[in-house]
Amino acid sequence: MTTVSDRTAAVERVPAVAALFVRPAQAEHMMTSVWALQAAGIHIVAGCPNGDELVAYRELGCEGVRAISPADLINQTWELHHLPVLAVADAVSLPDNFLGRALQLMADDLRVATVSFLSNDAGLLSFPVRNEPTPQPPGGNDATSVSRHLRELSPHGPPTPIPTAAGAAVLMSTSALGAVGGAIPGPHSELAGTLADFSVRARSRGFVHLLDDSTFFLRHRAPGDAPYRIGTIDDLHPEERHWIHTAYPNEVEFVDFEGRSTTSPLALAHGLARTKVLGLRIVVDGSYLGPHEMGTQVSILACVEALALRHDVREVVVALRTEIPPYAARVLSMPKVTPRIVNLDTLEGLDHCDIAHRMVQPDQWFSVDRWRRVADRVVVTVLDLIAYRNGAYHEDTAKWLLYREALRVGSADADAVVVISDDVKVQAEMERLPIDPQRLHAIPFGTEHLTGNEPTAMPRELAARGFVEGQFILCLGTDYAHKNRDLAMAVVAQLRERGHSQALVMAGPTVPYGSSRLSEANMRLHHRDTLESDVFLLPDLPSAERNWLVRHADLVLYPSSAEGFGLVPYEAARFGTPTLFTRFGPLQELAPDIPVSAEDWSPDTLADAADTLLSDPALARLQVESCLTAGTKYTWAATAEGLVDLYRHVMALTPT
Repeated sequence: MTTVSDRTAAVERVPAVAALFVRPAQAEHMMTSVWALQAAGIHIVAGCPNGDELVAYRELGCEGVRAISPADLINQTWELHHLPVLAVADAVSLPDNFLGRALQLMADDLRVATVSFLSNDAGLLSFPVRNEPTPQPPGGNDATSVSRHLRELSPHGPPTPIPTAAGAAVLMSTSALGAVGGAIPGPHSELAGTLADFSVRARSRGFVHLLDDSTFFLRHRAPGDAPYRIGTIDDLHPEERHWIHTAYPNEVEFVDFEGRSTTSPLALAHGLARTKVLGLRIVVDGSYLGPHEMGTQVSILACVEALALRHDVREVVVALRTEIPPYAARVLSMPKVTPRIVNLDTLEGLDHCDIAHRMVQPDQWFSVDRWRRVADRVVVTVLDLIAYRNGAYHEDTAKWLLYREALRVGSADADAVVVISDDVKVQAEMERLPIDPQRLHAIPFGTEHLTGNEPTAMPRELAARGFVEGQFILCLGTDYAHKNRDLAMAVVAQLRERGHSQALVMAGPTVPYGSSRLSEANMRLHHRDTLESDVFLLPDLPSAERNWLVRHADLVLYPSSAEGFGLVPYEAARFGTPTLFTRFGPLQELAPDIPVSAEDWSPDTLADAADTLLSDPALARLQVESCLTAGTKYTWAATAEGLVDLYRHVMALTPT
């Protein structure tokens, strides 16, 4: 007869020994553990009060001893082998390399008394919900696949101390067994009580108990055994709980407290592990998804789409203030995206998520504390510091100072702050924003949200204003002063003096404060003989009309002097149109590879560079190709990867 021992002879022996306590009338049930342990290369000492029940175990290659309790078996096993003892008191299924990290934790520090593991049924270590045992592993996986998720997905934090050893399989160190004089049985001779007593005695001598949060095993309760105890704080029999409380008055309450804490090392490790296995649930503040589609709306939707496409994201909830705008319908109808119209002042109706992310900077209407009601961690994005620095973009000084304070408070209170380029990170550090450096992360935008094959339509407003056909230069964006639309007018005026005939189309919504409207009017008046009527000011346009403008322009003029990232050059290149900009900040990275850029924002410099591109079609094509090449390192998939890594990183940190 081929035995399990024969079948696993090739398995490398693990430097630990299992103490497998066989309860009366459950010898057959416990065979599952024999097969699992031997497959893992772990030698087994099987113990039972009745020696007759050990015959089958000896035939399978186990060492058999008479033992009246799990504590008795642990002590005999330790004395026989002087190796770390894996105490097992139920049928278990184990993942690959079950004891690898646990043994390493003990080898790294002699003060480690026990190492416990995540399990479907392990009291306060029950997974995926603490203190709530379940019959099955999470997500329909087996022990190995759950452990693979835990081990492969970052981050991997420091060892996790826990208040007490727990579970149907716990590794006990030789150093602690020797120091405290072995294990002691409780009133009901159950492993849980023995472990609780041992944990207290070892901790009183300076030892620590750790959780291997990279390993999950499956426990199988025997038929007729006690039912799964939903909502209990541990796995102790009431009499053994009373025994521990009598002997150590502080311990039961301490374990209860740690088991329910949301900020203990166990809570942090457990929450991170849950997101690795089940996937992240993210709620996005969609308050900026209003009627107009500009760069902010494009970036929010691109992030939502990229997150929803990831296998390690379970759901993206988008909290909206109003109905879904047409431009957002496709993304918000994706399978893992859930749009919710809610009162963003109360957030009532939102289910709890792992992460809440506001993908624009916090303002006076945003509260980190409010979002903490619906998420374990809150993340904010700082797109730029333009409005923070510029009082003209606010109604008055009081509103400006209120905005500045809100951005500072929101950044300080959030669990992490995302900036969309290294340049914004530098600016945030220059402004001394109160952000812990380990919580400040630069995660650049992607650039491939447009392909160049999107639908196009000539803007009706352009035709209504007299433009029927002809060449034009396009300037995209709002009329905020930093967009320098007045400079674009001066540049086109110079180009017309040099013999170019292009009209100027400026498309984008107007803003209530900090607008360049007056400067544009003065510039148009100053160059009235040159520009004549060939300047077309268009409001915000549907995406198809904006795409038409980009595709048909001879040149996109992008004279902005303040950006967080700068999507326009990449978007224009997708439609085959070159963009002219001045090298600065986030656009500086493009400069080494872009053949033509302006050295500053003077109309003369910009006009010289524009003249060069308009006069040389081959150079214009190279401008487009270079921009496309530069954009290949900026993908929305990479953005989502950076965000997910950050989300799990902050899940491992204590909330602010």
